[in-house]
Amino acid sequence: MEPKYRKFLLAVLITASLMAASFLVGYSLQTYKASVISSELQSFQQNIYQLEVSQSLGNINTPLYCSVAEYTLSQAGTQATQLSNEVTQAGLQKQDNYAMLMESYTYSRLELWILGQKIASTCGGNLTTVLLIYTPFNCNNCAVEGSELQYLNEKYPNIVVSSVDGNYSLPIISSLDKIYNVSQSGYPYLVFGGKYVLSGYLSTYQIEKEICSYNSNQSFCGPLS
Repeated sequence: MEPKYRKFLLAVLITASLMAASFLVGYSLQTYKASVISSELQSFQQNIYQLEVSQSLGNINTPLYCSVAEYTLSQAGTQATQLSNEVTQAGLQKQDNYAMLMESYTYSRLELWILGQKIASTCGGNLTTVLLIYTPFNCNNCAVEGSELQYLNEKYPNIVVSSVDGNYSLPIISSLDKIYNVSQSGYPYLVFGGKYVLSGYLSTYQIEKEICSYNSNQSFCGPLS
């Protein structure tokens, strides 16, 4: 074999080896990310389970139930925000267990939102739930709205934020879309307290103002009212 062909063949082999190595590293990294998110999701679900179990305390000792529930709810809300960021940034769509992971994650976010409403109803005070219904397709305002809500959630832990993809193929999402008249042209949607819904982008100030219109116990409601 002539030297120039040997060099060419060697270059091809080296390139192929590097591509294979890159693929294996990328696949291993994605698998690791999926494993980490799955583990954090389990921890998030355990906190939700604790909230469900603690509801039995509500009829026995309401002050104790409220203190436990509100603390756990705050923890779960923080976990939900972290998980949302990680799921969005991880790019796991090609993973075999992605669909199962997203389904479990979506149900958990909705459980958190429903439990937050129950706790707010039982315990009163300044606890407020906000559900963001968004679409990941052609909606720049959805991402910006998510950032506004994350800021509010970090600043005021008693504002419990959940978010779900309104296009996600699950019966419960279809039911939500029907209940709140969700349409492609109206994203994002914000549901306050499980009842009051607005469509389109709202700034932080506007969100605070809407919250204060039905729950004036928030610390920021004084100057706004």
